[in-house]
This record gives sequence, structure tokens and C-alpha cells, in this order.
Amino acid sequence: MQRQAAMDRRQAEADREEMRRQLEQDRKRAEQDRKGFNKRLAELSDSMGTLVEDMVAPNARRIAGQIFPADPVVRLMQRVRPVHPTNPSRLIEIDLLAAGRRYLMVQVSADSGRTGEAEEVAQGTRDGFDA
Repeated sequence: MQRQAAMDRRQAEADREEMRRQLEQDRKRAEQDRKGFNKRLAELSDSMGTLVEDMVAPNARRIAGQIFPADPVVRLMQRVRPVHPTNPSRLIEIDLLAAGRRYLMVQVSADSGRTGEAEEVAQGTRDGFDA
């Protein structure tokens, strides 16, 4: 009886050790899968961001001309990173600026872009576009 109990304990310990080993393998595999998924998601996000830029930029003059017909575009810039006008420690990501003599069209695709921030940049950078 004691021999059987000792064998059962050894078997139970071996089973627990096998389960721990399997759990560790599963954890490592899950970590690798998560890292691979995150990498792929970042690649897709980057390609979508450039897709938006690639679609908007070629049509920017036409779009600005339709919105502001009396103010033709005199300067067109992509991927502008100005310093935030009220917080010099921050940069703002602007995908496209189309500037006329009186109006400025600002296009921000980043998920962190806010309408108020674009308006601050337009106001703060307007003097730099005077020709």
C-alpha cells in the first residue's frame, strides 16, 4: 500500500512537472504570437497611413481650389512637423499643408490629431507662408 502511494506521489509530481513545462511552452508561444501580431499590425497601420497620404496629396491643389476658389495654392508641403505653438516641447504631425495667400488647408491623419490643434498650428504658422 505504501509502495503504491509512493508511486502515485511520484507520478503526480511527474504530471505536475510535465504540466508546468507545457504551460511554459504555451506561454512562450503566446508571447511570440503576440509580438508577431503587434509587428504585423504596426506594418498595416503604417501602410494605411501612407495610403491616405498617397490618395490625398496628389489631389490637394484641386481640393483646396474647390474649397477656396479665390485663393490659389502657392505652397504645398507634405509631412510637416512644426513645433506646437503653445508648447514648444511638442511636435505636431501634419500630413499635408496647402497654403494660399489667405487660406491654409491642414490635413492630419494621425489618430492623435485634434481639430483645435490643427487650428492652433494654422494660426501660429500663417505668417511663415506669406510670399
